[in-house]
Amino acid sequence: MMELATNAILGLFSLLFFMWGAIFFCLSILSERFRHKMTATLGTVSVSVAMLITLAIG
Repeated sequence: MMELATNAILGLFSLLFFMWGAIFFCLSILSERFRHKMTATLGTVSVSVAMLITLAIG
């Protein structure tokens, strides 16, 4: 039961990081205001962390 709860929490964090990364990455592409190297880097790192969390669940 505890393992299921841990996997659910990690799954929620993974989804959060995927959405966060997608928002940052799309903002860096679409919006002139957010077109900074750091914004794209944060988006990419966030998606990478989400992939690592997903691998940890599996």
